[in-house]
Amino acid sequence: MTQGFSPENLISQHEEFEIYDGYCKVLGRHVMVKYFTGESNGAVEAARRVASSMSHKNILRLIGYHESVNGTVLVHNSAAKGTLDQFLHGYGNGKKVSLTVQSRMNIAIEIGRVVRYMHEECPGGPVVHGDLQSHNVFLSHDFIPMLSGFEQAMWLQWVQVGTSCSYKSCCHKDPLNHESLELLKSDVFSFGVLLLKLFCKKFEPMDDKSLINWVRPMLQRGAFHELLEEDLENADPYEIYKVMAVVTKCTRTKSF
Repeated sequence: MTQGFSPENLISQHEEFEIYDGYCKVLGRHVMVKYFTGESNGAVEAARRVASSMSHKNILRLIGYHESVNGTVLVHNSAAKGTLDQFLHGYGNGKKVSLTVQSRMNIAIEIGRVVRYMHEECPGGPVVHGDLQSHNVFLSHDFIPMLSGFEQAMWLQWVQVGTSCSYKSCCHKDPLNHESLELLKSDVFSFGVLLLKLFCKKFEPMDDKSLINWVRPMLQRGAFHELLEEDLENADPYEIYKVMAVVTKCTRTKSF
């Protein structure tokens, strides 16, 4: 399928896994192969649960999997453009292709939609992704983002509680407890950081805490132009304002 994990088919390489372009003869089409070089940390179990409990166009679809002593392999629908990480940092083949303003905006909107789906619309209750980062966002040939990497995900359960409503019994959904709300807020914070990295100039490598502490003063005084990539400086100011307003609100969900 990948010609023995040939370097020629390698799309990108990360700390815990490698991404390959493969061809499935049975399906007669290209697929994306995610090969865990070490411990898979429950990748198969998480992928199977995602496949059985969630359905959304922006969640990377699982086609098959294989586990052995030599490693773990997940087979997904093709993500022809690789990961968002590649475009933001130039990983993989070492070549960085710039994203247009419209592509960035579309990616931001689609990721926002899938986060809302996980938190508010999943039939069994909210799902916390737990690792919402650019290396877990895959891009189709037309730059549609598809979320993967659910190894740290948590499925939260709504609790049905019987109550008295006038003269008849009814039920309502019990609010999530404090711990569950904090987990959801952590996802929202990560979404804000992802937006920041998607639209802003490249920074020296730093953790999320350092990054937010550094940009927060500029966000607070509305100095968005100081953060933007040079090729985004001529973008629609109102569109950029909306993005940065979302970044500001999302990153307020966690204090350092």
